[in-house]
Amino acid sequence: MKRGWTSGKLTVSIHSKRVLLTGMGLIALSFFMPLLFTVDNFQVRNFLYLALKNGERLDLIDAALRLVALNAVRALPHYCGAFLVADALEFRWKRRDAWYFNAGLILLLLYATYRSIDVIHGIYYDFGLPAVAAALFIILFDKLDYKYISMGKKTAFVAMELIAWQFLDIMPAAALLPVGRGEMSQSIKLAGRLLDGENALDTIGGMGILLFAICAVLLFIMLRDENSLREMDALKEQNEAIRAKARINEMRSRTYQEIQHLVHDLKSPLTVVQTLVGVFRLECEQDGRTEQVELLERVENAVEHMSQMISEILYQDKTTRISVEKLLRRVSAQISIEDYASLIRVEAAEPEATVRVNGILFSRVLVNLVQNAAHAAQKDRRLNIIIRSDADDMWVRFQVIDNGRGIAEQKLKDIWDRGYSGSDSSGLGLFFVQDVVERLGGRVELQSVEGKGTVITISIPKEE
Repeated sequence: MKRGWTSGKLTVSIHSKRVLLTGMGLIALSFFMPLLFTVDNFQVRNFLYLALKNGERLDLIDAALRLVALNAVRALPHYCGAFLVADALEFRWKRRDAWYFNAGLILLLLYATYRSIDVIHGIYYDFGLPAVAAALFIILFDKLDYKYISMGKKTAFVAMELIAWQFLDIMPAAALLPVGRGEMSQSIKLAGRLLDGENALDTIGGMGILLFAICAVLLFIMLRDENSLREMDALKEQNEAIRAKARINEMRSRTYQEIQHLVHDLKSPLTVVQTLVGVFRLECEQDGRTEQVELLERVENAVEHMSQMISEILYQDKTTRISVEKLLRRVSAQISIEDYASLIRVEAAEPEATVRVNGILFSRVLVNLVQNAAHAAQKDRRLNIIIRSDADDMWVRFQVIDNGRGIAEQKLKDIWDRGYSGSDSSGLGLFFVQDVVERLGGRVELQSVEGKGTVITISIPKEE
């Protein structure tokens, strides 16, 4: 999920808080690198001294390679950190992608880190061509937005191309370029001039640049291909989801049409019954047959109630005002045929409280929860299920409480998903419960302890 802020025309969003924090942590680590890795513990000065003392070019090359390794190790945290910070952020200017803000952020972070290390440790980090070139390649890689590639693989690419540019610092042939202006780099190039080893340094530097540049290119190609494959897989999954949704919608449409025909077939005879009962009641009223009139009014009410129930089956968003007592009677009637019906206790603190719901669907919600509770019964314990309701000024709460086997903590986050099932059912039960309750503006809460039981609480807005 993206988080961010907006200031005028600029919008900044965070793709991944974890990546952002990792990047900031690496930048913070870079301030400790000069303390952990020094010229002395990399023995750069020792080998440079041996080269001058013995006139040995191999010692000079060894010192140069050690300096390249030292510079790469020191620089890697803040280069990777700057890349990850920029990669975790998305800048939009006037609702358009503004990648140049990411580019500027990378350069700003690198330059600020270089100068801060200089102030803190008194070590001059040259922000020259290698630094700028490495930063530009990082910016280019960040702009490609390989979102399906892991953070570790992206960091490996940054490390490869960073090491490649570090070899410029030891090459005398690059003297005209803004490179190698650090104290040890200049010392090694001066020693190369004294020992007639400039060609050797240029050769080693060129080979190092070529080797790591080739590795970076090959890694880049592999990452590009991997990202393309993962992107295709993601598109396939999206297309499959769209097709599945289309099939479900088609089935729903067909089912809806069939239900419409069925409802029409059911309502036609009900209309005839209502008409005949109305005519007969008028005759009874005219003849003064009071008892028959009362009976016929009951018949009319029953027919009207049946017609309303049929409408609620067809129109799932159709709601009516109904009392808690009436809802619980419907639920009790539906579960009365079950084997476990005698083990269920119904408690209503405020039976006269009313809610606005689809009576058919909501009663099925409670029945579904009772059935789940019955299936969760433990063999060594007598089943006990309570359907309880209470109300306050704003909400009416329905609770289904059982003493079953409960739900394991690691499964609690999955039980509301479509298709999840702890038994051999279709896995639509709890998804159906949550869907119906949320469409009514209510909420569902679940508390469960494995081995002790489960309490599911449904809160529905109270109807005044």
